[in-house]
Formats: sequence, structure tokens, C-alpha cells
Amino acid sequence: FETGQIGHCFFVVDRGSLELIIEGKVKKEIKQQDGFGELALLYNTARTSSVRAKEQVSLWLIDRQTFREAVEEVI
Repeated sequence: FETGQIGHCFFVVDRGSLELIIEGKVKKEIKQQDGFGELALLYNTARTSSVRAKEQVSLWLIDRQTFREAVEEVI
């Protein structure tokens, strides 16, 4: 995903690694079993970062509605 897009999914890395990029700078490596994209879903805002694959990546995704229902069950 890229900065400015409205968040529609939460992602979990199944295989591979990615870079989290904010204002053109790599801020964090996202590795296997890490998740990302939750802030845009929780706050219903545009994404504030971009993600770039460092290698071939396989991701699981959870759509907005399922993510919000899961969060509400925990709270």
C-alpha cells in the first residue's frame, strides 16, 4: 500500500519481508508473522506510510469489517 490511501485491510506477513517507509525513509523492517495496516483501520484515516517488498512476499489479509468486529470482541 501507499501513503494517502484509505485503509481497507490489515495485513499479516506469511513469508518474506517488507520495508515500512515514512516520508521517503525506511523506518522499519516488517518480517514474517508481523502485522501492519491497523492504524488506518482503527481510525478510519488515510495511510501515513508506504510498504515496499524487499523480496517475494506472501501476505494474509483481513478486511475492514472482520478486523473491526474482532477488535470490538476484544474490547
